[in-house]
Amino acid sequence: MVSARVVLLLLAVLLAGCAHRLEDLEPYPCPTADAFCPDGRVCVPRVGCVTPSLDGPCNDYTDCSLAAPDAVCVGGRCANGTCQVGACERHCDPQMPCGVDRVCLPIAGQTATCVPDCITDGVCPAGMTCRAVSDSGPYACIPTGVEPARCASVQAFSLCSQCGDASGFDVGCPGSDVVCAHLSSCAAGTSTCTCNPGLVAFSCNEVPCSSTSCDFPSWYCRPADAPVSPGCTDSLFRVSGLCACMDGRTLSFECGRRGSCEQMCSE
Repeated sequence: MVSARVVLLLLAVLLAGCAHRLEDLEPYPCPTADAFCPDGRVCVPRVGCVTPSLDGPCNDYTDCSLAAPDAVCVGGRCANGTCQVGACERHCDPQMPCGVDRVCLPIAGQTATCVPDCITDGVCPAGMTCRAVSDSGPYACIPTGVEPARCASVQAFSLCSQCGDASGFDVGCPGSDVVCAHLSSCAAGTSTCTCNPGLVAFSCNEVPCSSTSCDFPSWYCRPADAPVSPGCTDSLFRVSGLCACMDGRTLSFECGRRGSCEQMCSE
């Protein structure tokens, strides 16, 4: 007679031989309530954990490269225990155009991706809606919460900075002879300068004043992230130049612009 222990051991060996990989077990129940599956798989409601597929759902936990080597999750984000569903899509650019029935979707701050077109019937996979990629079309299936980019490129002409110029200190401290830099304030009864909301004090060497000594007139206020070679979604504060919009418009901007070309082209 074979003991129960031997039977359990033989069963374990058989199961180990039949299912070496997670895909051998698909679909299997989603292990947590926040749509997280092991090894980059995606949790499909009422189905379980499955391997991601192109145009299929995804979030921050999903490895879209399992659907295609160059695929990324578009629009899928998780925050505070809640996940917004996106779609796994492949990259596109002039050297790697989309195939038949696909449209190259430019996305603000992200790499452009190929998405299904919906010109014929307006039908899209779950989690995507049929919308115009630009004001003049074409129509494509775009993940919910994703907006097509409005900016094509940025051309910076010159670097702008009045740092070190005493004339840039035009904010007085009441009851004191202390003056503060432009775009800052000084509360009554104090001699402390504070940059306006959204701005940070920097030395003329571009070191935050919180990390170095900043004396008159060798500091100024600017956004913390304001590069000298801005992209479409970057602050334009430190340069002047041109925004090239996806709709063909060319918009100029001067020094001190707080927004981005993406915002300008969306107006």
